[in-house]
Amino acid sequence: MQIARKITLLFAILSAVIISLLSGFVWYFSNEFAFEDFYKRLETRVRVAAQIKLVKDENNVAYAKMRVQYLEHLPSEKEYIVKADTNVHPQINTDDQLPKSFYNRIKEGKMARYRKENHFYAGKYFQINNQGYIVIIAANDPFGFRELKDLQKILIAGFFLSVFLSFIVGWKFSNYTLNPLRNIIKSMKKIKAENLHLRLDVKSYGGDEMSDLAQTFNNMLNRLETAFETQNNFISNASHELRTPLTIISGEVELAMNAEMGAKEHLAALEKIKAEADRLEHILTSLLGLAQSGFNGKVL
Repeated sequence: MQIARKITLLFAILSAVIISLLSGFVWYFSNEFAFEDFYKRLETRVRVAAQIKLVKDENNVAYAKMRVQYLEHLPSEKEYIVKADTNVHPQINTDDQLPKSFYNRIKEGKMARYRKENHFYAGKYFQINNQGYIVIIAANDPFGFRELKDLQKILIAGFFLSVFLSFIVGWKFSNYTLNPLRNIIKSMKKIKAENLHLRLDVKSYGGDEMSDLAQTFNNMLNRLETAFETQNNFISNASHELRTPLTIISGEVELAMNAEMGAKEHLAALEKIKAEADRLEHILTSLLGLAQSGFNGKVL
């Protein structure tokens, strides 16, 4: 897999994880607080119902009129009022079976809440004339529940759209980041043994890591060019320097093979052959030193 694809895939995965965490965070707190206002409306109705139905007061008529005028009738609103001892869970015939935690909270004297999908309950214990009563109001909240469902759809659609956009952005980002590297590779492919003098333009890479990479390639090309020049010098020197003593030795051997030559001439030929052999050894030693010579950046 190419580096650009790896970067794009990694970028998309990280974006998906971050977006999913953010969406879960939004969904959790929206689910926790979306119905807070509706619960408060139910709790207000619990207190008003307890005042109207349980307390004998000359103002009850006014309370009832106020409830009709200012407290709208909620969808599927139902009212449950039963006598109860705080130590015993009463049997209330509600649409849904209320959990023990609901009654335990009522037992503690607190306002209890419960929700099952779109059906909400709020209840409280009241002590009236030495008699305990539990007042429960139940209703539906179609608007809040629908808004929560719409939020869920928006979060899901936003998640997939964000992942898609992050994939596109990651692809563009990886291509932009790796474009200088592609240029270096393209330039390096153009450099061959015939044009080792070519170099990468270090200044065009902005002085970052790509610039360091280009400079490293240039240094390597300098060493390669020096190595090629050293090889060419070695071959040129070897072909030139070795030819002369070998020619002389070959000529002296031909003369020494002449039977008509005297001992003095044979001795002179052998001495010449030895001198040229010593010269040849010296040349070979020098050529070997030339082949093993290094390059310190300034002097060959």
